[in-house]
Amino acid sequence: MAQSCCAIGLPSCANVVFLNCRGLASGDSAFTMGSSTTGNIENVFFENCIDTHCVAAFYVKSNTDPGGSVQNVWIRSCNVVTCHHLLFLQTDVFNITGGPSPPLYKNINMESVTCAEVLFTAFLFEGLAALPIQGVRLADISIANAGITEQITYTRGLVATEITLDGKEVGISG
Repeated sequence: MAQSCCAIGLPSCANVVFLNCRGLASGDSAFTMGSSTTGNIENVFFENCIDTHCVAAFYVKSNTDPGGSVQNVWIRSCNVVTCHHLLFLQTDVFNITGGPSPPLYKNINMESVTCAEVLFTAFLFEGLAALPIQGVRLADISIANAGITEQITYTRGLVATEITLDGKEVGISG
């Protein structure tokens, strides 16, 4: 059985910068944090990153079994051509919701991002009642075409400004 990074003495993943990166257009998610977040992931910066085709352009995933946290994430000045989800925050990956440690997602920021086409849901946030996603800030995001703009559950402190779909400003409420 796999052990958590804390159990084997590994530190958290912190102070990581992705600058001028290009996703692989592999059909998987482009820029992913998780699924094991036991040792905590914090202070992660994505800037001037590009992906042409992916499932989730920016994907944070965990569940209540490893718990842990993902905090202080900044996604800025990035471009996505086609994706299923622009930002996907999932706290029940592998359908695990009954574990002892709900993951903490806090202070996740996305700004100055463009996307030509979102095939499913642009902003898909799946928090938990036991520990909702906290402090998501979306600003200056332009999506040319999207199936659904948002599907947001158990998220507190969501602030969204200047979100446009097909050139028209849309509200994101959570």
